[in-house]
Amino acid sequence: MKHFTVLLFLGVGSSLLAFDSGLPLDLNQTLPIVSQLTREKKGWDFSISATFNEYIAIQDSMEIAFPGEVPIGNIVVLDYAYKPGFEVGFVFNTPFEGWNICGEYLWFRGTSQVTKPANGTVPYTSPILIEPFDIAIGSIESQWRLGMDIIDLYLSRSYYSGKHLSLSPFLGLRNTWIRDHFELKASKFVAASNIDRATTTSRAAGIGPRIGFQGNFLLSQRWTLFGNLATSFLYTNYNTLKLNYLNYLGEQSNLENDGAKTFRSILESGIGLCWESRGPHKISVNVAYNLAVFFSQNMERTLVALARSTQVPPGDLYLSGVSIGASVVF
Repeated sequence: MKHFTVLLFLGVGSSLLAFDSGLPLDLNQTLPIVSQLTREKKGWDFSISATFNEYIAIQDSMEIAFPGEVPIGNIVVLDYAYKPGFEVGFVFNTPFEGWNICGEYLWFRGTSQVTKPANGTVPYTSPILIEPFDIAIGSIESQWRLGMDIIDLYLSRSYYSGKHLSLSPFLGLRNTWIRDHFELKASKFVAASNIDRATTTSRAAGIGPRIGFQGNFLLSQRWTLFGNLATSFLYTNYNTLKLNYLNYLGEQSNLENDGAKTFRSILESGIGLCWESRGPHKISVNVAYNLAVFFSQNMERTLVALARSTQVPPGDLYLSGVSIGASVVF
């Protein structure tokens, strides 16, 4: 999915660039970018935007259980669901050779869960549980909660202006706060009232450079096809990284790696359609499909693998969905 969206965007962009014929670039002209209106005034112009998102978060290495003592049948996984979120932003269009000062804040909270009753005469086995907590499982309840706050501050400047196509590269700083909590409740196959629990928790803060470009293809005076492609490379500190086991007897085991530090990369892309009004205070409305891949975000499963005396690479986190937004120029 992540490769398809990026390749689709690059293919469309290449075709549009080949179709478009270039015109001399006026450095005092600010070209339209994603979530921003086409500007005609010169000087310190200001616009704000607000976007409603309907996103789904999916993470690798989230297998919960399988029937039998060896992997057979259908693996039990979370029922991922779309959840609402929002994004707000601003753009200062400066009079200095077309430079723009931009900022965005993304808020998202997601919850996914699954419940499985006892599977007849065949118990479940979970790759998450370890001795002495790896019981023959009768029924399963599991939940995954995800919280994301992302702030972007960047500079953008028009680079290419054609009859229909315009491109604006940007460079800036990204700051992320990602919280992740997973819980598994497993009842014993022979005694349903006896429940073992496994929980993982992580809180990660990242900061680093972000680079990319935004582009527009003018379809008519009011309709524009837009898209973006960006990547960021973040120094990430897992302030909290914990694994806890608790059985029905009150016995528990903990494994922690608080303060783990590493580098993480993010790849994101989007494509959509924008409509602009005409008048002194322009208003635009846009709809888009967006995809972001947070590489190696799932560090909790590395703790599970370590508890089982094995090693696995961290899984990726995917955030994708549809957004509907509006911008106003003052």
